[in-house]
Amino acid sequence: MTGIRHIAVVAASGLMLGLGIVGCESQERPEAISPNATKVLEGNKTLSFEAPSDGRVTLYDGDTNHIVYSSEMTKGQSLMADVDNNRITLNGQTAVQNNLHKGDEYRVFFEPSTVTDKTSRIQTDTVETTHDR
Repeated sequence: MTGIRHIAVVAASGLMLGLGIVGCESQERPEAISPNATKVLEGNKTLSFEAPSDGRVTLYDGDTNHIVYSSEMTKGQSLMADVDNNRITLNGQTAVQNNLHKGDEYRVFFEPSTVTDKTSRIQTDTVETTHDR
């Protein structure tokens, strides 16, 4: 009987640990962010990011739980979120002003445009045959 209890405790502990890991992951990637996007930066001052490929960049305010800015980028373009000066620039040009809050924690996510939807698609071909009787 103690063997069964031990297995039950281990299984329950594993389940709780698994749920805890999922909970932490959901805090890292908000539902509003594509599951194909990767967090590349985080901070509350100046964040600077250069696109390694074509794709979509998203700036997320973790304190207000809102997307502050999102845009397509081409390889080599740079995004800068300057929290102290309340300005977001894309390739040196002001994209958004008066949208950042001092002290808030921001996260930059990037989704390469070459990433395809992770949903699998299965194509089937139907062949129709007829038989003479």
